[in-house]
Amino acid sequence: MDIFNKSIGFLLISAIGISLFVCFHLIRHGGLKLVNRRIAIALQLLWILRFGLSFIKGDNELMDNPHLVIYDQALFFLDGLLVWLYVRSLLQPKKSFRKVWWHFIPFLFVFLYSAYMAFIEPEFVLQTYNDYAMKLNQTETIVSFEDVIFITFLLGITLIYLFLSVRITTSYNQELKLNFSNIDHLTINWVQKFQWLWIAFFVIPFVVYFINYMFPFTNRIVFGNILIILFVLLSMVFNFFLLEQVYKPVSIINPSESVEKEIVKADKNQKEVAKLKNLLATEEYYLDDELSLGSLAEYMQMKPAELTALIKSTEYENFYDLINSYRVEAIKKQLKETNEQVIQLAYQNGFRSKSTFNKIFKEKTGMTPKEYRLS
Repeated sequence: MDIFNKSIGFLLISAIGISLFVCFHLIRHGGLKLVNRRIAIALQLLWILRFGLSFIKGDNELMDNPHLVIYDQALFFLDGLLVWLYVRSLLQPKKSFRKVWWHFIPFLFVFLYSAYMAFIEPEFVLQTYNDYAMKLNQTETIVSFEDVIFITFLLGITLIYLFLSVRITTSYNQELKLNFSNIDHLTINWVQKFQWLWIAFFVIPFVVYFINYMFPFTNRIVFGNILIILFVLLSMVFNFFLLEQVYKPVSIINPSESVEKEIVKADKNQKEVAKLKNLLATEEYYLDDELSLGSLAEYMQMKPAELTALIKSTEYENFYDLINSYRVEAIKKQLKETNEQVIQLAYQNGFRSKSTFNKIFKEKTGMTPKEYRLS
């Protein structure tokens, strides 16, 4: 067990070092807008504080200071909030941040209460912590009404911000398909992956840990250390993607800005629909891998919002679906008539990614390109 605890301590120190390294590069290098960098640095500082407090709690000689044992519970109210703010600043850069201060009220309330207890009743804080530490070594059932209320409130807030960040990411990817025919270079897939990892490495283990705390089914201390390991891994994954974004910046766009804000009713006139389909069939604009809603709207001599409404009046879901449907139809014909490699046909017809092409082709035909060629 002593070796295990030392390993946890080494892991925490390593995580702190990595977060400090990331902070240094965020301050020194570009690649992110100022607001993105500030929120990312705030997230790093949060993790440094948490990992530092976790490391300190592993040293019994430091446990005579109430200020070192009480503040970490307030820090949990910042994880979901800061991740949501980072996603918001990344994918909705035009939105104002002037009115977000009230989101920090739960954290401030718990933090100020913790500070009050640490200054006014330090002996009570230390006694409560020691009782908690003793209970972790026992196997009896522990049901505390205060703990239930606190954990429920904390998880509720965390899940709300998780939902908000997922909604922003989903909305962003949906709007991309309204405006672009190729979105591989614009999607922020790592944000979605991190959100799922957040659920897997933080939310679910935290719930299981709380259940195990009240109704023990395994060693509480070991499970608590496993929770620390998972959270350290989560921070490392986030830092990896964050540094990748710093050194290989992705063109973040605000797709809603590229569409007229006015609401335009679709002209379902068959002549307009026929004109659109004829234009794509004869001029083959879909071969352009950079074709956007705006450029096609110029060819159609209409506003982007009008073209979006027109597309929605057809059998196609959005601009992305329309253009890639024409690309797939062209490739289907060429697969039967030529022996050219599939990947070459994909690139020649406007696709930029092999994986995206295979996915869309399978969705449209129910077969892989190879299966279709042999059918």
